[in-house]
Amino acid sequence: MPASTLPAAKAAVQPVLPLWPTVGARVALATGAFCLVVALALGLEHFRHKGATHPLDHPQVIKLKEQLVREPQNEALKKDIRALDLQLRTAHDRYLAHVGRGQWLLFGGMAVFLASLQATVWKKNIARPGKVQKPPGWQARRILQSTAAVALLGMTAGAGAWALVNSSSTRVTADLALPPKPVETAVAPTATASASAASLPTKEEIARQWGRFRGPGGAGVSAFTNVPLTWSLETGENVLWKAKAPGPDPNSPVVWSNRLFLTSGDAKKREIFCYDTDTGNLVWQKTVEKVPGGGAAVELSETSGGMACPTAATDGRRVYAMFANGDVVAFDFAGTLAWAVSLAPIKNQYGHAASLDLWRDRLLIQIDHGDSDTKVSRLVALNTADGKIAWEKPRETHGTWSSPITVEAAGKPQTITLGLPHVIAYSPTDGAELWRAEGMDGEITPSPILAGGFVLAPSPSTKLIAIKPDGAGDVTKSHVAWIAEEGVPDITSPVSDGQRVYLLGTGGTLTCIDLKTGKKAWDKELELEFKSSPSLIGDKLLCLSADDRGTAIVVAAATEFKEVGRATLGESVAASPAFGDGRLFIRAKTQLFCIGGKAK
Repeated sequence: MPASTLPAAKAAVQPVLPLWPTVGARVALATGAFCLVVALALGLEHFRHKGATHPLDHPQVIKLKEQLVREPQNEALKKDIRALDLQLRTAHDRYLAHVGRGQWLLFGGMAVFLASLQATVWKKNIARPGKVQKPPGWQARRILQSTAAVALLGMTAGAGAWALVNSSSTRVTADLALPPKPVETAVAPTATASASAASLPTKEEIARQWGRFRGPGGAGVSAFTNVPLTWSLETGENVLWKAKAPGPDPNSPVVWSNRLFLTSGDAKKREIFCYDTDTGNLVWQKTVEKVPGGGAAVELSETSGGMACPTAATDGRRVYAMFANGDVVAFDFAGTLAWAVSLAPIKNQYGHAASLDLWRDRLLIQIDHGDSDTKVSRLVALNTADGKIAWEKPRETHGTWSSPITVEAAGKPQTITLGLPHVIAYSPTDGAELWRAEGMDGEITPSPILAGGFVLAPSPSTKLIAIKPDGAGDVTKSHVAWIAEEGVPDITSPVSDGQRVYLLGTGGTLTCIDLKTGKKAWDKELELEFKSSPSLIGDKLLCLSADDRGTAIVVAAATEFKEVGRATLGESVAASPAFGDGRLFIRAKTQLFCIGGKAK
């Protein structure tokens, strides 16, 4: 008897094929294809962007910034740099945003894909009573509908992936065109706009300028070898110009392009001076006044360096200066005040003398004062844009007069400081301590240098410590390579040619130490007094004396002592010199000299 003729109550239970495994397989297929498309899109985006440069390192930006160094007052050029910088950063940010969206799409697609795979292995049949009648072909229609839905999902996902790749170009190319220049208006640029006209200086710019005490890295090494080291005030040979210096202050000149800066001060007035390096003309002179929270009285002894002992610093955009009462100021190259802050009080028996250091957008200031048990010493990093404190770290030392240096060592930037009793390296990014080595004593006045893979730390008149800068924590026993105990200066800082280190004592002893072993190669009594640190120009050393004649002695940087020349300035020199392309700038007691030959 046909089953259809059986009574309804006795109708057989008919199994219905499960729908989820079929739908799951199709969804898995679609989402798998979607994930593949997104992955390919991300890969394509990566390779499209692989040869691109970061906005700060873009060749067009570097080229324009180098031009700005030569033309610091070119407002049109500043606008071009801002426009190009905005275009590059927008493209770079768009690339990062697209990659982020693509990663989230890939993550979501994979989640659906894995869930769909789970559904495909759901084998359990769903049984329903036979009395529930379904029209013929209902399963085929359901499968067709699910397939259409999955296909629509796949098409939508594919369209999204295509849009991810093609919505806009994210590659920062090497030949971007500047946007059209806007119509000029009569509104004068503000000081803030002109001060922030360009991004940070490149490493190449910094290496060719003399933006801090003893130049790049505080090393005292000229980037140019075409600097004349002999001259004659009588005949005018190699003396390009001389100008009146603002006072007997011992701070050294800093130079960026065609601008030279000096500071001066006493108990009543503090000033910054800007000179034209081509002519010696005074471009502007600004008085520092009405510093918020500043202007505090400071007691200076007769043996102190005065109110303006610290050397200024410049990044080619602003000049930064500090005075013994704790006032810190920034002026742009046009002489407009950018900001002023006070880090008072500073109580140092010989006055504050540590010069300023720069690293990217950080102005680094070492303030060692008071007694060791008062714990008031600190290392401070100010934002160069506004003078606000980026970070500060307490230091367990009393008064010192050494300047910090920031260098690339062991694959990372390190700010090296001398204190009592430690040499300490900090991260300039956040002030975290990287390592320390014990061994310093006395009145710490010389500054450290980095040479031959060593941090060279002079403990005044007693020893020169060579430290390998790749350690962590206390490295006193593990990373001190050697200690030299002869000819160590009490005031001046060392200089090195990468094979030897040269030390110049106040009493006139010039000592040469082998950089690998720390053994003395030679020494020589120059029989003059020196307060200016020695400098290296090519294969020659320049030593400027503090005698009344201002004798300059030129010595070969070699394994044996050899004097190769002498000249005089007519007055004593306490400041360290600055260098440019074919130029030597010396601040003497009352005069500022430019010794020059042919520029490259």
